[in-house]
Amino acid sequence: MHTESPQGTCVLPLETIPCPACGEQEEYKQVAKRRDGLAIVRCRCGLAFVNPRPTAEAIPEMYANYYCGGQGAATGYVAYAPTIQSLQTSYPWGWELIAKRATLRGARTLDIGCAYGKMVYWMHRAGARATGIDLLPDGVRWGHGHGLDLRVGTLDDLAGDEQFDVVTLMDVIEHIPDLSGFMAKLGKIMKPGGLVMVQTPNFGAYRGPRSIHLHTSLEHLLYFEAASLDGLLRRHGFEPVTPTSAYCVIPTELPEREISPPVSGLRAVMKRLPVFARLVQVKRRFFPLGNRYSEDATKTAGSTIVGIYRPTLPIAGGEV
Repeated sequence: MHTESPQGTCVLPLETIPCPACGEQEEYKQVAKRRDGLAIVRCRCGLAFVNPRPTAEAIPEMYANYYCGGQGAATGYVAYAPTIQSLQTSYPWGWELIAKRATLRGARTLDIGCAYGKMVYWMHRAGARATGIDLLPDGVRWGHGHGLDLRVGTLDDLAGDEQFDVVTLMDVIEHIPDLSGFMAKLGKIMKPGGLVMVQTPNFGAYRGPRSIHLHTSLEHLLYFEAASLDGLLRRHGFEPVTPTSAYCVIPTELPEREISPPVSGLRAVMKRLPVFARLVQVKRRFFPLGNRYSEDATKTAGSTIVGIYRPTLPIAGGEV
């Protein structure tokens, strides 16, 4: 069914859909409303999702100027401004979680939604035969020009016999329009005994109208908590390697002040000193920042959830 957004700023054509995870067609409970006027509902399987949502034909319009580098867009990843130094001086988010659980030297790895290739760079640096795919060509073109194996496309564009030891989905699964189809393809590209790492915003941490992801990242279609993420992966033949955890990475609510106060005093002077700047560059070059996750003590309130999964024995139809 096609409708129009009843309020807010979304002017795209909309459609009402069944639950993307389990296919249930029921009267879902609305649990939140986004700044663009679209409703987030929850299925009894646990998944929360936008419904009604933009049609499949309209979804690409949500990604215009997505990697905008801070050029005034209200959504998307404005922090993506690629430089070789930005690749080399800090790990990608979640790197240490997968690096200590997988043998990367000689492994075949795939980063889905690779952007400019930061995860691919660090996989390659660890000795893996690393590949990345992304729908948006600008980042892929930049990374490919700097020697990374990046490709424009989706899982459908991989060669039919390509399989991988490690697959990473960092802030990707919440964007997927055809969730069941995507998961079935994911199962086909995994080598037996391989690992999949999934990172996604934690909807369990969003409380009230000031929750930040009701105001930004409006291209998200799906909203997971640990239980619904595990349920989805189990439904498609994956088991958690460790308990899926919540991490404190970013604030979950809008700050009281939209703009941080300017740096002043001694700190501002130090930042202007050439010697100080060079020392920082040397430290980052030879001792990369860890970008370490801070695990939340309650296991629920962190802004990000991360699950690491291993495929079980193949199951007819790709589902349990």
